[in-house]
Amino acid sequence: MATVEPGPPGSAGPQGPAGVDTDVPGPKGVTGPAGPTGPQGPPGMPGADGADGNPGPKGLLGPAGADGSKGPPGDRGLAGPTGQTGPQGSPGTKGPTGDAGAIGAKGSIGPTGSPGTTKGPTGDKGPTGDPGLPAPGPLWPPSRQALLAYTYPPDWADAAPNINGSGQVLYTRIQVRQALHVSQVIYGVSAAGVGVTSSYIGVYSMAGALVGTSGNLGTSWGTAGIKVTNLVTPVDLPIGYCIIGVIVNCSGTRPQINGVSVTGSPHNYGLTGLGIRSATGQATTTLPANITTFTGYATFFWFGLA
Repeated sequence: MATVEPGPPGSAGPQGPAGVDTDVPGPKGVTGPAGPTGPQGPPGMPGADGADGNPGPKGLLGPAGADGSKGPPGDRGLAGPTGQTGPQGSPGTKGPTGDAGAIGAKGSIGPTGSPGTTKGPTGDKGPTGDPGLPAPGPLWPPSRQALLAYTYPPDWADAAPNINGSGQVLYTRIQVRQALHVSQVIYGVSAAGVGVTSSYIGVYSMAGALVGTSGNLGTSWGTAGIKVTNLVTPVDLPIGYCIIGVIVNCSGTRPQINGVSVTGSPHNYGLTGLGIRSATGQATTTLPANITTFTGYATFFWFGLA
C-alpha cells in the first residue's frame, strides 16, 4: 500500500465562543513567539553567602620592612651544654718577665738513679803535696808527753843554738796530722837572755798568715827552763802544717832555745817556699802579719803544741 504524506496545515479558524467557567484547565496552547525583553526589574534581595573558595597561589615576597625598635631583653635562659674545644690559637706576644717569686721549700731527695754505663773522663792530676815528716814511732808519739804535735821527737834536740840575732824573725814548721785546737806552745830555753825586751812567739797558717800570738816574753826569757807559753787566743789548725815564728829584741846576750844545728841544713833538703822546715825571715821588731821572707836556716828549733 502506498504511503500518503500529510498536507500543509490549514489557516487558523475564527476564535470560538467563551467556554464554560470551570476549574479544569484546558490543554496547553501552542507557545506563541517570544515577546520583546521587558525593562530590568529592581534587584532582588541578596542571597546567602556562598562557601569559601580555595586560596589562590602564594604571591611574590614583598620588600623587607624597616627594623622595628629593639624590645626589652627576655629572661635569661638556662646554660646550654659546653661546646667542644676549638682549635688552639697562635701564641701571643711574650709578656714582660715578672718579679722573682720566693724560694720554695726544699724538696725531698729523689730516688737514686741507676749507675751510668759510660765511664767519665779521668780528672787532671792534682799538684804534689808538701813532703811531711815521718810519722811518729809507735813507742813515742806526741801524746806520750801530753802534746798535740811537735817538730820532731824531743830527744833529738840535743843542742842549744842561739837565737840568730836581735830583731829578726825565725820560723820553724810543724806537721799537723789531724785538726787541732791549740792554746799553748812548749819549748826549752837552755840559756837565759840578758836585756831581753819585747819578744814574742806566733803561730802562722799554711798560707803564711799570723793566726795566733803570745804576750810579751821578755821577762820569761830572762830565765832558763822548759817554757809553756799561752797564746792570747787559742787557734784551730787544719790538717797540713803550721809555722812557729819567734822574734827576740834584746840589748845583751840572746837566749838559747833547744834544737839542732847542722851545717848544710839537711832538714831542708829538696824543700822550697813555705815547705822549708826551718827559715829566717825579715828584719823587724814585731811579728809580721804575713810571711814575706822565708830563707833556709841551719838551726832547727824544737817546739811542741798543746
